[in-house]
Amino acid sequence: MEVQTSQSGVEGEEEVQWLKEAGFQDLASKFEEGKELGEEVIESVTSSLTRAQAEAVHKRVNTLNATLRKRWKSATVPDVRDVFSPQGSHQDGNQSSRREARAHRRSRTLPEGFMSNRSLIKTKETGIDTGIAEITTAGIKTLSLTHTLPMDVPKSYTTEVMLGNTTIDTNGRRSREAKLNIRLEVAATPAMLPNVTIIQDKLGLTPIDNLGWKDIERVRSLALLELTAMFDNYSLSLRPMRKSGKRKVKENGLFGVPLPLLVENDRRRVPYTRTPLLFQQMLAYLEDGCLNDEGILRVPGSAARMKALKKDLEAQYCNGCVRFDFKNYRGHDVAGLLKQFLRELPVPLLTLEYIQAFAMVESMPDKKQQIQALNLLILVLPKIYRNTLKRLLQFLSKLVDRECQNKMSLINVAMIIAPNLFVVKSYTKSMDTLEMQMAAGTSNVVRMLINYRDVLWVVPSFMVLQLRHVNESARRTENKKTKDSKYSMNFFHSKKGKDDGSKKGDYQVGVIRLHAPDFTKISITMQLTENTTAGDVVAKFYKSSFATLEAECFDNHNGSTSVADICLWEVGGNVGERCLDPMTNLLELQKVNPHTEWIIRRRPEF
Repeated sequence: MEVQTSQSGVEGEEEVQWLKEAGFQDLASKFEEGKELGEEVIESVTSSLTRAQAEAVHKRVNTLNATLRKRWKSATVPDVRDVFSPQGSHQDGNQSSRREARAHRRSRTLPEGFMSNRSLIKTKETGIDTGIAEITTAGIKTLSLTHTLPMDVPKSYTTEVMLGNTTIDTNGRRSREAKLNIRLEVAATPAMLPNVTIIQDKLGLTPIDNLGWKDIERVRSLALLELTAMFDNYSLSLRPMRKSGKRKVKENGLFGVPLPLLVENDRRRVPYTRTPLLFQQMLAYLEDGCLNDEGILRVPGSAARMKALKKDLEAQYCNGCVRFDFKNYRGHDVAGLLKQFLRELPVPLLTLEYIQAFAMVESMPDKKQQIQALNLLILVLPKIYRNTLKRLLQFLSKLVDRECQNKMSLINVAMIIAPNLFVVKSYTKSMDTLEMQMAAGTSNVVRMLINYRDVLWVVPSFMVLQLRHVNESARRTENKKTKDSKYSMNFFHSKKGKDDGSKKGDYQVGVIRLHAPDFTKISITMQLTENTTAGDVVAKFYKSSFATLEAECFDNHNGSTSVADICLWEVGGNVGERCLDPMTNLLELQKVNPHTEWIIRRRPEF
């Protein structure tokens, strides 16, 4: 299998890819078709964004428009009479008249409405400073769009948006930030990290894994918008790692296989696995009996035993094994192989797209902004990489908790693990230099990843509100298409009766109907008060349905179920599905999402 590790370097390619990943496929498609993006079009798709997010979109679109104009200008076809001059007409006057005539002829390649005598990009020679700056890099002169004047984001967007029964002022949205709302406590010593508390709102916290897969993808796009705006504000680059050429990677086996392919192969043996089986079992082995071993990550294992273990594991995997045997090997050997597994990944665990961004977090001015940036970086990671990183950090946290026994402090663990996370395969010589530069400061980033792991996986509350707005807009668009389709059908086939497919008649303020299809076929109606939380509803349901729960678990051999194993979900309306935080105020949530279904299910794993 070949992995494409090159970037063509085509001007505008990075901006187009960014637009696609940020959820603006239509804008990217128009540029790829050679169409300039007007202000009206941009404003229509950024009306629900914060001011900083909208500016990030404008910056990329303006760069693409400038690139497009540059292409048009360079693509002008010369007139044949300019190449082969008529005999005997070499006078300066004739040449001047020909230049003047050419200036007024329309270009054969420019779109209709563009004349060649009209300067597409004004330069400083015209006496007007338009913010187009010349940059010379390695002898190549290019144009770079720089905003020399403050950008005024137009305010022609709708002033109010309805989410359920709650009106949200979009003018207020423009001034807000979709970052994690946290409070830091002063650390006891400068060497220690401050404690962090998430400031909760009434709608509860939303860990990224508590959302449905469609909502997770939309959150990734929103997080990329906010992350880009944040990096732009600090003049930091969010460009992916540049590579050159193609390299072949293994398609089978355990080591040196890309994470997505490794998980795909493992799912043929164990369906629904979220992280590589070998990775899971190495961590489980270390957690079960090696956490107290002194210097478990610091003291190296035997090179000969590690080589034999690696060969043994590959052989077990080839024979179809799903449970690996480590009993004849020491903990330090397995820990050494774990680090080797991370180093040999063809694409690093932090991904080539964002590994530099992770490394640059430390250059931000204060801890609060660093934590907010790390939170956004976690949210933009692809799911398999994010799940694998989370499992690793859980293990490292347990290791730090046993510091008194294993002599491995948070600083020690971070310094040892950082080179294995911030590792870049040497596609080019410049990457070797980059890896050495990153090694100097990345241990602090790893230290924050371990210490704040529970905070970093939470979606900012305002971003969840943005997600609801995106879903609401998508639902309205879909409903309009459905109505238009039904109207067309009914024009030829008239049909009597109501068929709006809505359940709005079931909605009552302060009353919810619980469904628990995994436990019982009976629906339960509950009256809400101003203080009713999701945890209250789950506890009440568990108490009233204890016998049913025990019978269901016994019949399916799932073991006993505790109240901690189940949770309340909101399904539909302006979210796909969301497992509710026990502290969620249901009356407030019902106002925001009145037509959702309330489902009791098991809590998501991991």
